[in-house]
Amino acid sequence: MGEIARVDLEQLRSLADRVTAAAGDVTELRPTALGDGLIGSAAAAAVAGQPLSDRIAEAAAGLRGWAQAARQSADALEQADRAHTGRFPVR
Repeated sequence: MGEIARVDLEQLRSLADRVTAAAGDVTELRPTALGDGLIGSAAAAAVAGQPLSDRIAEAAAGLRGWAQAARQSADALEQADRAHTGRFPVR
């Protein structure tokens, strides 16, 4: 407790931008049907019955949510810094 944390807000925002871009890339993924050579294999059993397009959409939504939260955190930290500048002496 009482430790000083430093956050580079520009790097955090940059990371959020890259994660948002990755979410866009993930959204563009299109699952393909298993080839005949995989039917009955362990790989086929692992994905059988799982709606891949739904899981891809969930993954992209999760990435977007993280990026949004990171941006909001950066904004809140920046606002708190501005609001309290001068309140505490620099050591």
